[in-house]
Amino acid sequence: MFQRKTTPLWVGSLLILSVLLPILFVGFSSLNRAKDAQFRGDYRLAAEQYIHSAKFLFWRTDLPEKAGIAYAQGGDYQLAIEQFDKKENLTEDGWVWFCTSLIHREKLLDAISTCTAGAKQFDSAVLYRLLAYIHRTQKDWVAEKSALENQTRLDPSDAYAAYRLGLLLTFYAPEAALPELTRASTLNPEVDSAAQTLRTALAVSDVQADPAMQMVILGQAFGLVQDWELASAAFEEAILRDEKSAEAWAWLGEAKQQLGQDGSAELDRALILDSSSVNVRALRGLYWSRQENYERMLGEYQFAAQVEPQNPRWQASMAEAYARLGNLVSALEAYQRAVELAPDIA
Repeated sequence: MFQRKTTPLWVGSLLILSVLLPILFVGFSSLNRAKDAQFRGDYRLAAEQYIHSAKFLFWRTDLPEKAGIAYAQGGDYQLAIEQFDKKENLTEDGWVWFCTSLIHREKLLDAISTCTAGAKQFDSAVLYRLLAYIHRTQKDWVAEKSALENQTRLDPSDAYAAYRLGLLLTFYAPEAALPELTRASTLNPEVDSAAQTLRTALAVSDVQADPAMQMVILGQAFGLVQDWELASAAFEEAILRDEKSAEAWAWLGEAKQQLGQDGSAELDRALILDSSSVNVRALRGLYWSRQENYERMLGEYQFAAQVEPQNPRWQASMAEAYARLGNLVSALEAYQRAVELAPDIA
């Protein structure tokens, strides 16, 4: 009887290695080239090499994410998204770059869901910062406030986040705004002037008996710190509190102009509600100045000066209108009157 010869174990091992070693060599060579390219800033090449190495190092499930990060670092955001979509369990960096890529591709709803999913997994300050940015671009102030609260909880050293949160709290929860504004000033003295403007507005607003005027004052402060979108929201809230508030309507018209809109309908409504208000007249004067209708600009400031003859501001504004109309004699007289009323105006 013949006996079947058995192949020695070492021979079989050699056969397996003869097949695997070239695969491993190619895979790890591509991986090393990817790391080197990424270090040098050649992100597209790095991504391509990560993808190539993944074909050979099949157990390295992290490689699609690495390719996605490299693509995103190089600005190839759509290619990055395609790589991130291949992997379910991302690292914190992966979630951050995935969300960043979606933002750059203006896929904001997808970015919100992606950042939210990543933040639930890692409770990441960076992901909450991205969420705050997205909500701000969509003018969803409440959602932005929530994201900023989480961001500052995790990273209390971010001065801008503290300031922005203080700004939103000034609108939504004034009683909680002061600590954030103070912290922002401490972290970055450059925001102290804006923070002080808001703190002053909070104090003035707090003593107002009229709920609509409380919001008008806060809206004016938002305008002073150049956040006209939030100012517009504040003036709209003031109108909700009192639809007959002439100042709220006039300031809403000003906010709309600052945002590149017309604003004339709101200013007309304000005039109907209170034609004797100097603030309404002054804001209308600004409107006509921007329209280069200096006759009507002059008329608004003349009315204001009749109501408040001792206010140098109206005399100075009349002087500007006269000058633009070419009436230099009247401009000089109005300016001299302004100086008499307030010598420091010179």
